[in-house]
Amino acid sequence: RFSLVTPAAGGAVLVHRLVQAVTVDQMPEDAARAWRAAAALLVEAAVPGDTRLPVTWPACAALLPHARSVLDMTSGGIWQIALYLGFSGSYPAARDLFELIAGVHERSDGYGPGHRDTLAARNQFARWTGMAGDAAGARDQFAALLPVTQESLGAEHPDTLAARADLAGLTGKAGDAAAARDGYAALVPVREKVSGA
Repeated sequence: RFSLVTPAAGGAVLVHRLVQAVTVDQMPEDAARAWRAAAALLVEAAVPGDTRLPVTWPACAALLPHARSVLDMTSGGIWQIALYLGFSGSYPAARDLFELIAGVHERSDGYGPGHRDTLAARNQFARWTGMAGDAAGARDQFAALLPVTQESLGAEHPDTLAARADLAGLTGKAGDAAAARDGYAALVPVREKVSGA
């Protein structure tokens, strides 16, 4: 009668935020922790594995607020949701979510600045920054990321070489064609050595 609980399509039930907040607030901490963990497991399991595919985007759109609410920023599910945002054309939203993901990875004791997952998150943050129209900002992010990647993974690691290519490309997009050319020219012999002609 007061629209605090409303039936929704497909057998779902909508519960007013005030009712949610009061219910959670009155739960013992152990029970609240268990419910949060259960919600995270359910949402994580529901996130599609390959969010590049447009067929997965409606499910991702429905899961987005739940994923943001219950998933840890280091989870695979939140990573897939962030990729969905980018692949579906929401470049600024993907950039912003990957910025959060990268920050949590960098500050986490289990990851840290040089961890491969942290580097990958920073790479995605830079990538979507460029896609959102800030080529100079993305170039600067890749320029800061490259030395850490080289130190952590090595100068000839595929991720290091990809970061060098991204840096060169974004340098050109930011308006410095000569520096982009030089960056690619320096990269070609290393790529040939690692991957073959």
